[in-house]
Amino acid sequence: MPDEFFRSVLDFELPALGSYAAGIFFLPSDGSADDVVSQIDDTFASLDLTVLGWREVPVETHMLGSMALAAMPVMRQVFVSGPNGENGLALERRAWFARKAIERRTETYPASLSTRTITYKGMLTTDQLPAYFSDLGDELYTSTLAIVHSRFSTNTFPSWPLAHPYRTIAHNGEINTVRGNRNWMNARESSLASEVFPGSFPRSCRSAPPERAIPRPLMKSLNSSTSVAARCRTR
Repeated sequence: MPDEFFRSVLDFELPALGSYAAGIFFLPSDGSADDVVSQIDDTFASLDLTVLGWREVPVETHMLGSMALAAMPVMRQVFVSGPNGENGLALERRAWFARKAIERRTETYPASLSTRTITYKGMLTTDQLPAYFSDLGDELYTSTLAIVHSRFSTNTFPSWPLAHPYRTIAHNGEINTVRGNRNWMNARESSLASEVFPGSFPRSCRSAPPERAIPRPLMKSLNSSTSVAARCRTR
């Protein structure tokens, strides 16, 4: 998490690194972004998470093609903290739970929401990425580890949410048992249980309702599974 950078650009205070979660949300560009932000705020409040503030993500659009520009969402960053000063993995789990709830309840796509990582991505070429997101060129924007991934989709129509990387992994290989793996996961969803998650764990594992869900390429399914496993660990 580029903590030093965030503290230099935000007009509100952040708690110590690890005690807040940050994320980027793709919001509708039809003028309803503020309404969706209010819905997101309500969802955070219902889960006892405090919204510390929002930030408009600065972007440069001059290099975008017509298709990318027409489909470009409004991008905003959100910063939240836990009800009891949680940090580390405890807050990471709460952030994951909140992200899943937001996907179900609102017309938005959370590119990421985490205490440890943040995802900058879009319908961009490799060269366009640092030019589009001016944040990435700031000398204060530092990270212990960075994953950069680029690919051209061959079996899904390009879109901003489907751009790689996803939240936990970036992968470009072949997986030839997609339907079988999804069926196995769906069959076991009702029996999932974890003492480390609040509320209804099986329900929280689901993504947006079918009528709102974006297409699910195989890597999105794999990423969802690894995200759950990563947050079920005890240390």
